This record gives sequence, C-alpha cells and structure tokens, in this order.
Amino acid sequence: MQTDLDGAVNELKNTEEHAKTASTDGSCLIEKLPQEQEGTLQVERLHKGLKQQIKELQICLEEIHELETENELEQDRH
Repeated sequence: MQTDLDGAVNELKNTEEHAKTASTDGSCLIEKLPQEQEGTLQVERLHKGLKQQIKELQICLEEIHELETENELEQDRH
C-alpha cells in the first residue's frame, strides 16, 4: 500500500511540474503574441506595397511594349 501511495505522490509531483512548465510556456506565448501580431501586420503592409509596385511596373512594361510596337510600325513605313 505504501508503494502505491509513493507512486501516486510521484505522479502528482510530475503532473505538478508539467503544469508549471505549461503555465510558464503559456505566459511566454502570451507575452510574445503582440510582437508576432505586429510583425504580421508589417509583413502584410510590405506585401501590399510590393503588390502595388508590381502592378505599376506591369503597367510601365505594357506602355514600353506599346511604344516599341508603334516605333516598329513607324520604321516599317519609312
């Protein structure tokens, strides 16, 4: 019976240690969450800006192709 009691006490101690570790990990994650959220917002803003730059560059590229085509047509006429 003493062996069973000792085993239960050890199991309780182990469970308590796991709970403390989980609590510490949870607290750490709670502290890091706002930083991660801010980082995510910054990445999203950067992504949005880069997408806009890509659109603008695509428009410029299309305009260049149009000008090249017009230039080629003019050269063919002469």
